Amino acid sequence: MKCPKCGGAKTKVVNSRARGDARARRRQCAECSFSFATAECAELPPLPLLPAQVEKKRGGLQPFDAKKLRESIYAALCKPLRRAEFADSLVAELEKEAARASPIPSRVLGEMVMERLQKADKGAYFRYASARGLPPAEWKTLAKEIADA
Repeated sequence: MKCPKCGGAKTKVVNSRARGDARARRRQCAECSFSFATAECAELPPLPLLPAQVEKKRGGLQPFDAKKLRESIYAALCKPLRRAEFADSLVAELEKEAARASPIPSRVLGEMVMERLQKADKGAYFRYASARGLPPAEWKTLAKEIADA
């Protein structure tokens, strides 16, 4: 530890005490006798997120598959230029949310995709919703929503 006043390399610890998960120390320079305080704390790397789990309709669990979700979003989007950029950002966002709420029901994951598609692209929303196997009665509601927009 260098002295902030003279730059001397030799200092000694005069007093040390714990402050929460940090350590406060009083030091004194051996060359100019200047006293100064330092604080030390450990910098730990962030904990890695556990892989998200998706709870299937029939009760089983499977790992979150970003590729599978991305492909289903690609299929719903017609505009190829926007496809990759939008789908990749949407999948990354949903993967983080799924990891926080793991295990997440596949129905909820599908609803999250539909909610975001509805805001971004009505046609993609309709294609995605119809591919998810919605009953024909709900198709009429979706078609009406798109027509009203």
